[in-house]
Amino acid sequence: MRHIYRIIGLLLVLIIMVAPIAGADENDSPLAPDRSADLCRAKVDELLAKEHRTYRTVLFGREKAEDSPMNATRYDVLGRVWYKVAKNTWRRIGDNQTETEETDDEDMDASAEMDSIPVEDGGVDLSPSALPRRGLFDVKRVLTSDLIPYLTQGMRALGCRTDMVCYLVEKSTEKKWEEIESFSIPIQVSGCLPTKWDIITECTFAESEGAQDKADVIQYCERVSGALIERENEVLKMLVEYDAAYRSLLQFAGSFDEFLSEFRWTLTGNLREAASVIGWLNRIPCFIASCDEWPPALDPHKTSGGSNSSSSSDSSEPSPGDSES
Repeated sequence: MRHIYRIIGLLLVLIIMVAPIAGADENDSPLAPDRSADLCRAKVDELLAKEHRTYRTVLFGREKAEDSPMNATRYDVLGRVWYKVAKNTWRRIGDNQTETEETDDEDMDASAEMDSIPVEDGGVDLSPSALPRRGLFDVKRVLTSDLIPYLTQGMRALGCRTDMVCYLVEKSTEKKWEEIESFSIPIQVSGCLPTKWDIITECTFAESEGAQDKADVIQYCERVSGALIERENEVLKMLVEYDAAYRSLLQFAGSFDEFLSEFRWTLTGNLREAASVIGWLNRIPCFIASCDEWPPALDPHKTSGGSNSSSSSDSSEPSPGDSES
């Protein structure tokens, strides 16, 4: 009997241990990531920020880590931000906000974030071998009007990428975690190059969240991406105006410098000769009556009145003819 009681007791213990596991929800699996509308919005912000940084890299380029100035910032492949604190030293604040981590220039170039689109699919090559990468505004010896087609294409590419992020969010919200067979989703947006991106695991909450949360996440992505495009349009206008003024000033300065270098000796020589000629003008004789009246005599005894009085006194003296008469 005791053996029977022991067997029954073991069976009850097994039933108690197995029952919670069998009745547990599949979503509570330790392999399943955290999924919610708030986490999905945070991931949307992260993806849009990465596309924005890639767009700014196309405009302004990316130099090597060793050539970056102090306090420069850079993101790694995990989305962590680093800033340069000294020569060959990059630092970031740890996840616990107390510890810090440091790396050197070589590791910073190797671990820097890449384009979300592969290079073979038309993405931007940001590998260490491609650095330094020159931006559109770094192109010299061209007018700003020559850069307009490339700047317009860059803005159009940013619009495509933001639409692709929202497309990925929409497709991810339609997935259930336990039904996912492939994490890669083909991205096909009208007017943009096709590619493949991994699903956003934080947005695979179709079985746990309602339709309202799904629609809110999609609308949030469209609203944020639209605001980003609108702001970048205004910033690009300001950049084009500044670049056009700067290049025009450089062009004028270069033209004026070339003018001075070409006519410097001729111009100064003519001025020097003209000054010497002015000094020789007093040697030219004057044949008109006004030359005797100018400049006026400053001595009152040498005025024309004094000469007239002397002549009149001389005329009053008797002539030899008068005395004989």
